[in-house]
Amino acid sequence: MRVGKGKITVNRQNSLSSVRQGDENRILYYDYLESIAIFFVVSIHRLWLDETVLSNLSYFLWRSAVPLFFMVHGALLLGRDLTMRQIGRRFLRALCQLIVWETVYLPISLVAGRITLEDVTLGALYHYFVDATDFGGISIYHLWFTYALLFVYLCLPIVQVCQKQNPKLLWYIAGVCLVFSIGKIELNTLGTYLGELWFGSAVTVSTLFDKLTVFGQYRIYLFYFIVGYLLAQWAAKQPKGQTRYLLPSSAAICGGLALMLLEYRMSYGTIAYTGSTLSDEYARLGTALLSIGLFVLFSQIDFQHCPLNRAAIALSKRTLDIYYLHMIFLVLLEPFYKGSHSEWASVPANYLKAAVILVISYGVGCLLRKVPGVRKIL
Repeated sequence: MRVGKGKITVNRQNSLSSVRQGDENRILYYDYLESIAIFFVVSIHRLWLDETVLSNLSYFLWRSAVPLFFMVHGALLLGRDLTMRQIGRRFLRALCQLIVWETVYLPISLVAGRITLEDVTLGALYHYFVDATDFGGISIYHLWFTYALLFVYLCLPIVQVCQKQNPKLLWYIAGVCLVFSIGKIELNTLGTYLGELWFGSAVTVSTLFDKLTVFGQYRIYLFYFIVGYLLAQWAAKQPKGQTRYLLPSSAAICGGLALMLLEYRMSYGTIAYTGSTLSDEYARLGTALLSIGLFVLFSQIDFQHCPLNRAAIALSKRTLDIYYLHMIFLVLLEPFYKGSHSEWASVPANYLKAAVILVISYGVGCLLRKVPGVRKIL
């Protein structure tokens, strides 16, 4: 998901530090990863799934969307020498976009009849803009992504200094983020399950980790941001056309999905989708394995002559448009694609729903970009 003007591309023939504007010399697997990720984002919101194992597998697969966005974003930004002014502009732009779109959702909610003027009180607006709490209008729960992005931008100057002074410090920061996010969640998950099984009560590390916590609640996204850059650096050094990493990356994807199903069974006693979700799913080891596996897999595929390149490039340029617009259409059109047809809920039906909403959001985004001044909020 790109934030800011223009499109950053990298000349893979030289190194990831060679950045230029335009469509030539693109790293195509970034475009494919972002295109797939935005489709997963639309798929996972306002779910329409039946209670099957396939639904659960699909649900966990879609969870890779946010990590992939941060990994691609890290691969792009950490390959550049950004000044404090440039980072500050990115931060302010993302913050302004967040506030503007939260504001845009309100009149749409009023016109659609989802809320009334009596609902729009000072107290409701306070919780809406400060706590990101819905009060019946267009859902804004998806906007948490922007808060995580703002956090990463705040950390970016520190990460850049570490990268310049000693690149090995990036591994240290990524490791700390890994331990205090994924490590904490996995130890708590196993401790809860095994503790209740063996001792009759949960055994967790929450108290200890909370005392030592670093980088705040969004540290897992800083982990993905840094790891995306490190993996992209590694991928740029690999000869094209080789296949030796395809099997390990595919194994990581399958292993990640299997681990998520296992932890789901530990929590709910079944591997079939029940409508309930795991806590902190982005900070689960299974999600990390799945996301890293997908990133490595796509980095090893030569997309140079793929017939879908133009579509992937076009879609990746509009991921931010779709991110802000898709929830409007998901909410407004939900009575039409769900309604009384709950028996139609399935993975294929959910994919069809996502594809339709994706096309509509893309088209509206392209039209809005032609309106003077509107492009700045997309």
